Amino acid sequence: VRHSPGKEYSHRDCEHQIATGNADNVMLRWSEVNEMLQSGLVEFHVHTHTHTRWDKKFTSREEQCKHLRQDLLSGREYLKKMTGKCSKHLCWPEGYYNK
Repeated sequence: VRHSPGKEYSHRDCEHQIATGNADNVMLRWSEVNEMLQSGLVEFHVHTHTHTRWDKKFTSREEQCKHLRQDLLSGREYLKKMTGKCSKHLCWPEGYYNK
């Protein structure tokens, strides 16, 4: 989150900034992500593209897996498009999983 003297953004404030076209005020820019990658000090790994809880959206395990797979692939493709690479690691969204 960008620091503005005397201003702290809540999560809701950040969502509003993004919705009103001011995402650069509260999110990393892709240029910053790429600069961080080039430093060699950090790595970025994909999770999902939409952050959807597919286990909550569908009762069918088959549907959950189908949509989750596409969401993961979309996230990988987008990260590769924006940075030129994508690791084989996965950051599991929100820590939720089932067996």
